[in-house]
This record gives sequence, structure tokens and C-alpha cells, in this order.
Amino acid sequence: MKYFSLLAWFAITLATSAFAETATWQGTIAGVPAWVTVVSPNPIPAGVRGQPWWRWGNTQTDAYVFAFETPQNSRMALIFAKTGDTPEARLYLKAWGAQPIAFRLQADHLELTDPPNPVLTLRPQGGGWFVNGKPNYRLTVLEDGLDCDQQVDPDGQIDIEITVGTDAQGDPLWQTNRRRPEADPYQTTRGCERFGANLRAQPELAFKVAPSIMPTFPFLGIGRESPDWFEQNPNPLYLDLRNYTFRFSPFPGFQNGGMYAINSSTYPPKVSFESPFAFYNFDPATRYAHLVVRGSRFPAGVPFGPEPYRLERTTFRYSWKTDNPTVWRYGLHLAGFYPYQETYQIGGQKFTAPSPANLTRFVVGQKWPMISFVEATQGYPGSEGIYFYSAQANEHWNWLSGTSDEPIAELESPYLPKDDSLVRTSDRALPPGFRGEYSASYFRVPQLYLSPIDQRVHLSWAQGGLWNLGDGRVLRTHSLQAGPNVDSWILERPATAPPSPPPSTKPSPQEDTPRAYPGKLEQALYALSGYLLYSGPDGVELRQASYQLQAFSLDPPADRASWQVFRQRIAPFAGRDPRNLRAWLQAFPGASLNLPGAQLSQVRAVPSGFQMVLSTPRPVGTALGLPNLPAGTHLLRYNAASRTWSRRQAETPKLQGRLEAKDARQFEPARFRLSLENQGSLDYIGPAELWVGNELVKAWRGLIVPGVGRWSEELAFSPRGRGYQPVRLVLGKNTLELAPVFITPNQREGIRQEFSANPMALILLVVFLAGGLLGLWRAWRWV
Repeated sequence: MKYFSLLAWFAITLATSAFAETATWQGTIAGVPAWVTVVSPNPIPAGVRGQPWWRWGNTQTDAYVFAFETPQNSRMALIFAKTGDTPEARLYLKAWGAQPIAFRLQADHLELTDPPNPVLTLRPQGGGWFVNGKPNYRLTVLEDGLDCDQQVDPDGQIDIEITVGTDAQGDPLWQTNRRRPEADPYQTTRGCERFGANLRAQPELAFKVAPSIMPTFPFLGIGRESPDWFEQNPNPLYLDLRNYTFRFSPFPGFQNGGMYAINSSTYPPKVSFESPFAFYNFDPATRYAHLVVRGSRFPAGVPFGPEPYRLERTTFRYSWKTDNPTVWRYGLHLAGFYPYQETYQIGGQKFTAPSPANLTRFVVGQKWPMISFVEATQGYPGSEGIYFYSAQANEHWNWLSGTSDEPIAELESPYLPKDDSLVRTSDRALPPGFRGEYSASYFRVPQLYLSPIDQRVHLSWAQGGLWNLGDGRVLRTHSLQAGPNVDSWILERPATAPPSPPPSTKPSPQEDTPRAYPGKLEQALYALSGYLLYSGPDGVELRQASYQLQAFSLDPPADRASWQVFRQRIAPFAGRDPRNLRAWLQAFPGASLNLPGAQLSQVRAVPSGFQMVLSTPRPVGTALGLPNLPAGTHLLRYNAASRTWSRRQAETPKLQGRLEAKDARQFEPARFRLSLENQGSLDYIGPAELWVGNELVKAWRGLIVPGVGRWSEELAFSPRGRGYQPVRLVLGKNTLELAPVFITPNQREGIRQEFSANPMALILLVVFLAGGLLGLWRAWRWV
């Protein structure tokens, strides 16, 4: 190849001296030594050669070969031709710029030999490359060299046909990409891009694009810098000289404010995958997006994306900014089954998806079954929003579809990476400085609020939350009252391993990234029934105070007006120090009781108020309505209606229970209900296994049965045993024997019983079947 390239360059040089139709310019492009050879059927006057290289030829009939670093390193060829009054541009690349091209040159004729076919062919509509002095963005572009979405050398068969349309000013307004079916052998097996669309949904925002390196052909760029979408659109055709990669970008733009895109793995009208992907701008002084909505939708029956394919699978990543236009601050992630009802059209292509005007209301107006909320407390840069702790993770679909009876553990115990680099588990992770809250059973329209306790924005009705503080600590949040607001904050050091699994389960493989497993509690603050309860390394403080759990509710921004309201309402609140929970009490004055050396545990809400376990090393006199307490451990309960305290001796958990099974039949699914009662005053918290006969029905890593309380759960189970079966509940190292259940025998047991009782019958059946198969084989051979 190198020898051939040397000959080719020698031929170019010889042709330059012998013919006026071929000339080579030498200089630098983006600081890189460059050679541009112009091949033309027309004379190239000597006087022209003192001008820029792009003036040496034209964009109607001439060709340009680009070499860099050495004259033999030809990386790109651009050949122009003309049919009637319409010009055409053909772009040639080997391995999409990664390898040198090969060609033959004879006087005014340039023939590409490797690759022999162009990767892109551009044709303007209604004129040449310019109309009224402006670039003509009414284009048809043919793309070759895509095996599914993998870039390969072109084979002469067009893969994708692209159409670009303009607005009234002649700027690109929309673009559609459609894969040709005859070039798509993977229609039911691989999720390739089959349809795409890009729309400037806010055409009032000024269109800006980087100047072309070739002013006579306004779409080409060559350089050594990554294009900055937030300053201006990059050149649609761009050769990066740092690593010889070629980028083909949408003509209207993509990740700047005001854009709406479809990237579908299916043909219209049903679109899938990133459908839509929208970037909303609320401040025309900048090109940044202030709200990004990334849909991931797979219509029922589409064989791509997460299973199960029979279901409609719709998820969204919904991120917005506040005071800094360069970083994302908040995000909602939503997952469910809502189909699209609206039909929208871009450039003559109709598809089913919410329009740019209706998309945000569609997302924040549904009652989603799964939701997560994320705050990047220090901000998160990038163009596509907040990826972390996302309901868009594929792993959630086992729970959403009903094939699993538990949501994934990463909601409660997410990965804790060392930084915010994107890796395989990022959608189930919280990097340092990120807060996340979730509900795996939401079925509510997304609603937020600001808590005056911690001065942070929260998800209403969240089941739990966690803040990765980045120094080996996390701050967990809960709603002990199972209400819309957070009422407890737990500062802890996560454990390095999960809680001990039940004896019969296999431990999880060691993971490289740590997880937020429940660990060592360092501080805790609870806001219950007019009390603030603090517990830390120095002791306990109980305070009666006037406070609200919610300062005001907040709607997720859906347009410029609601975005402005959101920013204005949260602006006065800076947030409190998550590493010093005791300092939060200063904002809420009231009567207090300090108990040095004391500890709180098992704080929880009860119907009448709340209760807690207080361990104190010394007696406590009456204060704040508390009774006299000797040194020791006490179960205290507060009645909010009567404003009185009661005390009970702390007793270890004592469980009793029963398993109910109605009409349970052998080998058939049945509903069982396990009910437990704790007669001790302290909660039972630990692993548990339920066994019926020799069959494990379910294992719990962390079963919680409240002290002096009841717990129950309905279980689905298909028993194999029959008759009366013993039932036992394994609680760590202890076993609780429950009353047996009766399983009605099933007739399908009959054949198995016959063969178990009479093994000779099974042998005779095997002999009989073998003889039948031998007879069939002989008959087939005879035919």
C-alpha cells in the first residue's frame, strides 16, 4: 500500500508539471501538514495557485484529494459531478477515515480504487450549493457503509436515505433518516437505527454553524478540536485529524437547546428506542438546553430493548437546570406502560409520539408505577441530562412486568462509584454528591416539595432515599409515617458487604464497585409528632418544636414559566450540612432534653404517634413529659392526641405465626398468607426463610416484624408435596415451627407414582417406544 501511495503521489507531481488540469497545494490545515490535490477537466491557471486551495477548482466538476502529515497519507476524497443543472458531491473514506484511501490518477481523471464507492452522496434540491448567497440546506444525502449501526466500508448499496428541509430563512429546519429495507437484513434480530428525525422545535432560536473549511462547499470541516455544540453546530461533515475519525452530524443540530429528535430502531409509524429525545431552551441568550427529556419507548411486540416484549415499555429521563446553564441539577426518571396516542410529522414522515409542545405534559402528567428523583448537589455537566439512579435501567423490568416479586436491590443500596464517570452500572449508581429517592410502587403524578428540615427538594411519597456524601458516608432518608414527606435522616458508614444471606442462599459474587449496604449508624434525626429526636456519638437530644415537614410543593418544570417558578421558589434555600444533623436543631427552638451517652434505636411511627427504644447509662428525671427512667433500656411510646408518654420494659422479640392456604393443590399455583405476631417489645430485624415440607417458599434478607405488632405477606407458591406438610420459619440460627398445611393431591401424580412403585413398567414403556422408533426408521429407509 505504501509503495502504491508513493507511485500515486509521484504521478500527481508529474501530472502537475505536464498538465494544467491537476495541481497539488501544500500547507497546513488545523496545524497539520496537508496536501490537497485538485483534479479538474478545466485548466488551473498559474495565477490561481497563489490563492487558497479551494479556489483552484470548482464544486461542479472537480475532485479534491486530502493528505495529511505526509503526501502519501491520503485520507479523504471529495468528487463533484453535475447532472443537468444539479451538482452532486461524493465523499470517499476508507474505514470512515481511519485508513488511507487508494486511487488512480490519469491527467484530469481520478478513480478511487479502495474504497471504490462513496460513503456519502449529497445532492442539493432547487439549485446549487448556494441559493441567494446562502448555503442550500434543501438536500438529499445517501449514506453507504453501515452494517446495522457499525461503520464499515461502503459496498455500493445505499443504507440510509436522508432528506433535509429548511425554514423561511433558508436555514435547516428538519432532517429525516430512513434505512432502506433492502439494506436491512436484521429487521427482527438487531436494534439498528431504522428511522431518525431532527427538528429545530424552537426555530426562533438563531441557527449557528461552524464555518466550512471550503467556503464553496458549506458543509465540510477539518480540524483537531471537538466541536462545541453549545457555541455553534459543528460542520455536518467533519474529519477529526487527531485520530482520523469522521463524524456525520445532523444538519439542523442535535444536543443544543430547542432540538427534538427521534432515533428509532423500528420503522414509522411505531417508533422505538430514543423516541423522542428533546432539548428545551428557556433562555435565548444561550444555546444550552435547560430541560432535556430522553424517552426510551418500545411498543408491545417490538423485539428490541428490555424484555418482556409483549408489554408496552415506556421510560423517560427528565433533567433540568436551575441557576447554572452549564450543569444539570435535578432529574426525574420514570418507567411504566403508557402507549403514545399522538401522531406527529416531520418532513412528511408520520410517526406516533408526543409532539415537542405536548411531550413534557405527557411525561409529568402520568401516574407512573416506578419513579426515581435525583439531585446533583454540585451540578453535573454534559448535554444529555442526569444518567444516574435511573428508572430507565433494564433491570427494573422484572419487577415492572411481574416476573419478580421484589424491585432490584440497587434502589435501596445503589452502587457508590468513586466519581461520575459513566460505566455499566451508572443507571443504578449514585456518585459522590448525588442524592436519590425512589418509589417502586408510585402510581401518582410526579410531585416534588421542599423540606424546611434539611432545606432540600424531595420526591413526594418516596419509599426511601440516599445521599452519597463522598467520604465513606451516606445519608439515608425515610418516611416512617409512610406519608408524602421525609421524616427521618440517618447518617451512616455503609457496610462493605451485604447483610448475611439466609443459610440456604448463595452469596452474591464480589463486586468491584461498592454498594450502599446498611452499615454503622453515626447520627440520626427524626421529626415525629412535634418532636425532633437526635441521636449521635455524644448522646441523645429530644426537642419539642414547631415545624412543618413540607414548606411548599413544587411541580417539575414543563415550560419556561414553570421553570422560572421552580428556580425562584428554591433560590433562598441553601441546604443544611448533612454531616452535622444536630446543628439542624438550631433552626427550630423549643424545650429540649439532653442525655449524654444515651442512644436511640428502633424509632418508628405508630397509629397514635411514635415509639422508640432509649438506652441511657444514668437515670432520667421527668422532663418533656417523660416518666422517671432508671438507667437501662426502655421502650417509650408517645401519644400525640393526649401528648403523653408511656413506658414499657424492653423485651427481646418473640414471634408467633401461621401460614394460611386455601384450596392448595399439588403442582398448581396457590396463594398462601404468612402472618406473624411479635409479642416482644423490640422489633425483630433479620434474615428469614419460609419452608413448606422440603420446599423453600421465600427468603427475606431483612424481615422486619415490629415489637408488639403484626406483619403479614401474601405469597404465590406451587407445592410439589401432598397431604399435610410441615411448615417452619428459619430466623437466622433459630427455627419457628408453624402449624402444618394440607395440600390436596393432584391426578397428575398418578403416572409418576405408578413408575415409582413399579420400575418394570417404566422399562417396558422405554422398550415399546424404542421398538416404535425402529419401525418408523425402517419404513423411512424403504421409502
